[in-house]
Amino acid sequence: MVESVSGQIPIVRPYRSHAIPACDYCKKRKIRCDIDLPGQPCRFCRTRQETCSYTQQEKMTGEASSAGGIEQNTDHRRGDGRAMYRMIEAWRPLQLVGMEKTYLYCNNTLAPIRPKHTAEGNPAAKLYNTISNAPGNPIVYLTVPRRRKGLNTAVDPGRTQRDIIEQILSPFAAEVRRLYFDRLHPCFPILDEKTFSDMWQKDNGRISSTLLCDLYASALSFWKCSELLQNYPRPDMHFTWNQAVAALQDDFMAPTISTVHAALLDMVGLHRDPTLWKATAHEKSVRIRLWWGVLIHDYWSSIGHGIPPTTDPRYYDVPIPTSDMLAMSLASETQRRATTSFINLCKLSQILGDILPFVYSLQLDVEEVSRSLRKTECVLDDWAIALPEYLRPYSSLSCTVNGASNLWFSYLSVKVLICRLAFKTTLKNSKPSISEARQYRLALLRDASCDVVDLSPL
Repeated sequence: MVESVSGQIPIVRPYRSHAIPACDYCKKRKIRCDIDLPGQPCRFCRTRQETCSYTQQEKMTGEASSAGGIEQNTDHRRGDGRAMYRMIEAWRPLQLVGMEKTYLYCNNTLAPIRPKHTAEGNPAAKLYNTISNAPGNPIVYLTVPRRRKGLNTAVDPGRTQRDIIEQILSPFAAEVRRLYFDRLHPCFPILDEKTFSDMWQKDNGRISSTLLCDLYASALSFWKCSELLQNYPRPDMHFTWNQAVAALQDDFMAPTISTVHAALLDMVGLHRDPTLWKATAHEKSVRIRLWWGVLIHDYWSSIGHGIPPTTDPRYYDVPIPTSDMLAMSLASETQRRATTSFINLCKLSQILGDILPFVYSLQLDVEEVSRSLRKTECVLDDWAIALPEYLRPYSSLSCTVNGASNLWFSYLSVKVLICRLAFKTTLKNSKPSISEARQYRLALLRDASCDVVDLSPL
């Protein structure tokens, strides 16, 4: 009986035993705590693959006891013949699974952090460090537990969907993965091909199943481009995408640490320029590509779904990727051109980020918006002029570059958005002489809309 009080799992526990308390999970859910196997957790915790934990709570009716140890007393009340058991138990924290460390990156505006001291007065292990050589603006990171106490995270969300897709693609799953890195990865290189290949060779179970489901579904569009796969029928793309979406929902409902990182990018430091950090060139490249991949998704989803973006241009200083950074592991000229489309998409997303605040602003200053839109129109024209010939529409070279048609469609979408905002400002302007400018802006908006409609797939 004493073993159960000290926090260890009792050998057996009789039904409705007051001498041996129920574990925390059973007590919280008010269910029977049945230890049927000696030395094992109770039946409920064993089903959930958890360890029985016993949080000792002090229950006292008189003065608070100053003792920190374990006591077990029996108080027999005379008169009613009933016994009341009182246990004063020491606190024991919940057991956590997987206490790996992750890092929170923040700027130097936080309050100073002082390391704890041991009983001898010597400072304990340092709780933070800096990873930036920039003078006067260090990047500080803290070590924190990977998971929150009491939060049950999924072991591998999307694993079921991954097994289904790989079973359908078998024995061509490796060829489909190669198609992704040959066709899709160069024009949107947010993954690191070298890291992916190393992880796949060592332990492919460490790779996110949700990520793999999306990778397989995206690569099916290029099924006919493979000399090996074109001789076989392509699997149903709708079914594959449904599995990928289901895996994403599982990851969202039971998030792993990678999902939390995607939602808290500012806290893990992806919004800061890592150029001067004490990190390898490979890690810096990965961080820059990841940030721009998320930023592109945030800005263009804002247009597609009609919701304000979560990223403000004033809150990040990550530079645009360079061609040398993206083309280190690429050999063919076609892939190098595809990476150029990603660089230009980053530049175009920057332009989009400058005008999105005007789209969702509830209080517009007509004069300020007009001046900003005129500057943005000039920047957009310079972007279009500097675009390489192989990325332009109807070029003889554009049909061989992946991402060229998407890039030009994105350009036309930004152009339509600017024309709509400019026309909106003329409607809010009450000057009598604005009617001519209003007709001019309406004509530009009509022409920009026709360009989108007339755009044919490259």
